[in-house]
Amino acid sequence: MITRSDADAVAHPSIDSRDRLIFALDVPDADTARRTVAALGDSVQFYKLGLELAMSPEYFGLIDELTATGRKVFADLKLYDIPATVAAAVRRLNGRGIHFVTVHGDRAIMEAAADAAVDVNILA
Repeated sequence: MITRSDADAVAHPSIDSRDRLIFALDVPDADTARRTVAALGDSVQFYKLGLELAMSPEYFGLIDELTATGRKVFADLKLYDIPATVAAAVRRLNGRGIHFVTVHGDRAIMEAAADAAVDVNILA
């Protein structure tokens, strides 16, 4: 039998207070992102990298810098394409320390993304 405390633990998992705030790095380039991260210091540990920043040639380098310093990354890419293409994009994100990526689409797209994800969580 599931008790109320069991249900509460599932519904409200313990989350480190530093992980409750995800700061949106909705900036045009990696230099602006780096300055913002430096200004915030240790007060923020979790960053959302927006789509505009993903168009920066330093996008993956910035992700590597953030994760190398123990920070967490949410890639807000809003992936939406045919299932095979979305799966290929998700596979490119594996192994980089990215915690979340956003995916849009139908069931087939979501299943392809989930199947391709090794160490990144899919947000739909």
